Amino acid sequence: MKNKNTYIYAGILAVFVAVALGAPANPGTYGAWSLIPPVVMFAFILLTQKVLEGFVWGGLLAVFMKYKWGFLLTYNEKLLKQVTTEGNLWLILVLLTIGSIVAILDKSGLSRQFGLWAGSKAKSGKTALLINYLMGFFLSFDLYLSSSTVGACMTPVNDKYKTPREKTAYVTLSTAITLTHLYPIGTGAIFIAGLLVTNGYAAEGEGIRVFTGLVPLLFFPLAFLLVTLLNVIGVLPNIGPMKRAYASRDDAELKAASHIEEQEPDQAAAEHASDRSQGDPAGKPSPHLIYFFIPIVIFIASTIYFKSNTQLGAFITILATGLIYVARGIFTAETYIATVLDGMKNMLELAVIMAAAFVLADSITDIGFTNYVVGIVSVFVIPKWLPFIIFLVFSATEFLVTLNWSLYIMAIPVLLQLSASVGANTPLTLAALLSAGIWGASTCITSDIGLLTAYSTKTTVYRHFKTKLPYSLIAFVLSAIAYLIGGLFF
Repeated sequence: MKNKNTYIYAGILAVFVAVALGAPANPGTYGAWSLIPPVVMFAFILLTQKVLEGFVWGGLLAVFMKYKWGFLLTYNEKLLKQVTTEGNLWLILVLLTIGSIVAILDKSGLSRQFGLWAGSKAKSGKTALLINYLMGFFLSFDLYLSSSTVGACMTPVNDKYKTPREKTAYVTLSTAITLTHLYPIGTGAIFIAGLLVTNGYAAEGEGIRVFTGLVPLLFFPLAFLLVTLLNVIGVLPNIGPMKRAYASRDDAELKAASHIEEQEPDQAAAEHASDRSQGDPAGKPSPHLIYFFIPIVIFIASTIYFKSNTQLGAFITILATGLIYVARGIFTAETYIATVLDGMKNMLELAVIMAAAFVLADSITDIGFTNYVVGIVSVFVIPKWLPFIIFLVFSATEFLVTLNWSLYIMAIPVLLQLSASVGANTPLTLAALLSAGIWGASTCITSDIGLLTAYSTKTTVYRHFKTKLPYSLIAFVLSAIAYLIGGLFF
């Protein structure tokens, strides 16, 4: 292991030297050189499984490429700028407040109450996973709400049936990321509809209607939903890392069973009694299950009322829930505030990872990464192949480092002009770009929704990435074939 790490860091040093000696100085674009930082970042994470450090190395390398020996100062300036930019700060606040809501439900015992209730409806691990899948259809108008709430609630239910948490994370993510782009009221759909109006593709007030026309052409999210459903009901088996996760679960279960057999009867009885209580010394029972749904309803209603502002919805939820829970004696004012702060602390590591991801995305954009890719596509374009090529190329770049919705901001105006000038199918081309972005958001290891899903289901970012990848790839292949056929015949 020591030798492996030595080789890895020596390789990073060699890349820095190569960039220092070979990269052009202050050009308009860095061309193929702009591919190096995301490739190095991705390779480092695959070799070491150190996600945060990989983001930092990728960002430092991109900054070094442009600013050379002032790169440390520039990186620090970019970090400060990115975490204080309104959109990024909004997302960090969303994560922190969602962490508080999850902690409130957990500390009150209500998450466990919901788990017991859902477990009573689910008579098997397969049924529990199906409930997990269907819950996303009710909450996925906002991907952060869906990922955090469904993940936190269904993890203990699936744990009861010894389902690996990687599976819970995969099923939770699949509905959260896809449906927010398929529902007309989804935050993803609303954002894209606005861009269609801004770029003149849809008339004022017609953005949602025009976007709805693109939904049947969003082949990747549709395929990903289908692949996940087939896996949940058992038609598509567990494969690759997911299969190994189940094997590890079986090994752990055998060890646990062996340990239980060695316990004294009174010890087992004591543990059983503990399971029936909230877990505090007095054995106080959990509040009625209806109080579990109160913050969720407040979250949904306030988010919709304030035009899909998740952060404001979460803030209002914390305040309103606090008043109700304290009035009903579920918390004292002091313990409620402490729980809110503890929930935020639990999300701090994720917020740090997100900050590093912001700098990485900004830095590779700064050296012309996206413009270079678009330029390459425009040179080799064949009209009927354009949707297929757009999907392949941007899926590749988004897999390395997803730019999330920034990709749409940068690429939609270019593709509207490109498809019109070469006579390609514009709706299909736009849908191919959107599908590539959704593929990246669901699959890339730097994806914010992937990070949040891993945390809400209590698994690691890297294990979540590995185990969901084969199913994402199946949906990717199906989508690529669909865009190839669609471009050729429509």
